[in-house]
Amino acid sequence: MITGAKGMGLLNFADNLAASILCEQPDESGYGCQKCSACLLLKADTHPDLLPVFPEEEGKEIKVDQIRKLVSFSQLQSHYSQRKVIIVSPAESMNNNAANSLLKTLEEPPGSTLIILVSHQPSFLPITIRSRCQKIKISASPRHVTEWLRGKIEPDQIQTVLAAGCGPLFLESNEAQIDEKTEQSPDRLALLKDLENMAFAYQDPVDTAERWSQNEINDTVFWLIKICQDMVRIKSAANSEIKLMNPDMSQRLSKLVEKYNLKEIFRIYDKLFEYHQLISRNSNLKAATMLEDFTIEWVTLSKK
Repeated sequence: MITGAKGMGLLNFADNLAASILCEQPDESGYGCQKCSACLLLKADTHPDLLPVFPEEEGKEIKVDQIRKLVSFSQLQSHYSQRKVIIVSPAESMNNNAANSLLKTLEEPPGSTLIILVSHQPSFLPITIRSRCQKIKISASPRHVTEWLRGKIEPDQIQTVLAAGCGPLFLESNEAQIDEKTEQSPDRLALLKDLENMAFAYQDPVDTAERWSQNEINDTVFWLIKICQDMVRIKSAANSEIKLMNPDMSQRLSKLVEKYNLKEIFRIYDKLFEYHQLISRNSNLKAATMLEDFTIEWVTLSKK
C-alpha cells in the first residue's frame, strides 16, 4: 500500500515500480530500460502482465466485478516474466463489497503477483485491508515543496498548497484548472472571516450556509477541516511553538479559539469529518442542509 498526500506522485511511483518488476533489463537504479519488449508494451498500455484497476468513471466507486476480475487475473500464469502486477487506485474508492472480495486474495496472495494499492486516504479503507499490506508512505517537507514550486507558481498559491497538506505535483498539475474553479472554490481567508463573524454574532448562520452552498461543497468542508485542525493545535499547545497548516492565520485563530473549549472544537471537527466521508462516498445529502447544520452548531457552541 502506497500512501501519501495528493500531489506526491503516488501513482507515478506505482507505475515505475511496476515497470521495474516487468522490465527485462532494468537499469542500475531499478528503472525500466524503456527499450525492451516489456517496456514498449507498458508504454502502449498493452502489457498482458499488468492490470490497472481504476473507477470506471472519475469520482465513482471501484465495483465488486472489477475486483473479481483482479482475483481471476492474479491466479493466471504470467506471459512475459515470472511476475504479474496489479495497481488499484485510488484504493479507498472500493465499495464495501469490492473490499471484502479482495480480502481472500490479500490473505493468501499468489506468489507471482504483486498487488499495489494506491491511497491518499488510507483511513477510509477497512482495517482488514490495511493490516494485510506492507505500507510505503511517500512525503516531502514544506521546505522541499516550497523549493519545488518556487518560480513555477505564485507565492500565495504555494502557501495554499502547504496549508492543504498536498505534495508539489498537485498544484503544478492543477494550475491550469485553478482559474476555471476560482468562482466556485471558497477562499480559506474568507471562510475564516465568516467563522469569526458568526462566532461573535455579527453574521447570520443560515445566510452564511446558503452562500457557502454556492461553492464546491468538498472544497468548503476541506478548508473548514484544516482551520479546525489548527484550532485544536492552538488550544492544546503547551508552548508557543506550534506548527500550523495556516500559519498566516495564527493570530486570528488564537483569538477565535477563546470562544470554544477543546471538547467543543473536537465536536465540530468530528462533524466536519463525517461530512467529508459522506461527500467522498457520494452521499445524496444536500449541501445546503449539511452546511446549515454546521453553521448553527458553530454559533450555538460559541454562545456557551
